[in-house]
Amino acid sequence: MMIFSRLVLLLWLLVACPFTLSAAEPKIDFNRDVRPILSNNCFACHGPDEKERKGKLRLDTFAGATASAIKVGKPAESELIARLTSGDENELMPPPKSGKKKLSQQDVATLKAWVAQGQLCYSLELCPSAEA
Repeated sequence: MMIFSRLVLLLWLLVACPFTLSAAEPKIDFNRDVRPILSNNCFACHGPDEKERKGKLRLDTFAGATASAIKVGKPAESELIARLTSGDENELMPPPKSGKKKLSQQDVATLKAWVAQGQLCYSLELCPSAEA
């Protein structure tokens, strides 16, 4: 009888507590995952230094990044992603003439996932979401 009741309990737990076998996608963290990519590739021209800033684009703040380059939660509609993946040398970022290497597929995938997750947390700023 004890074995039967344990078996029933185990079956109930399996049915009542659904689970998936696939691991959840890890949450992209701005400071750990995104800031190094932007710092190494973008901030020299699109960062805090107003005199060095190109294209009136600032990627080091939420307000600056979402003013024109990023559509929160929509990487396919984000100019940032379009520019990083462009086949046109006049549109590609970083520009080939800058001497900087094109971002790796891993870096672009990280940025796409960050934009897609809809939580563009910047360091000490609040964490706005796609619903805001």
